[in-house]
Amino acid sequence: MVGESRPAVARNTLAAPETVKCGIDCVVLTCFDSDFGLWAPVFRPCGIRLHRAQTLETADFLLTVTDATVLLTDLVFLDGSWVDAIGMLARFHPLVASLVMAEAVDRPFVLDAINGSAFGVLWKPIQLGILSRSIRFANEAYEERALWRRNLASIAV
Repeated sequence: MVGESRPAVARNTLAAPETVKCGIDCVVLTCFDSDFGLWAPVFRPCGIRLHRAQTLETADFLLTVTDATVLLTDLVFLDGSWVDAIGMLARFHPLVASLVMAEAVDRPFVLDAINGSAFGVLWKPIQLGILSRSIRFANEAYEERALWRRNLASIAV
């Protein structure tokens, strides 16, 4: 009505709801299409989306655009090794959990990964159940790191 006063309402007082992410996005850094070709369609109905990268640059890009929480990397790939992948994560994607795939004979080359620089090591041949659980556990680690970071930021404010 004319002349009726209404309380002043500040603009943008309602915060946008936090984005709810369905499923898990995982970047697979590998030169081999055979395993990826089998895993991707098997895991999609389970809520795990796999995105293949052959180079570190592509993996970095896919981690960014898909908001992936897990990096699954071969011991070596076209332009580097798992050490380079872990370094890229530390610099640009510090919350992303990494899983390294290796053959048993490569154990001496992944000792640092086993001792803590990676979230885990998966020994080939990798069983689908173990891979699925490992990706889910790595995703949980990402979520816990993100929560810890948010809580730490709220304390600092």
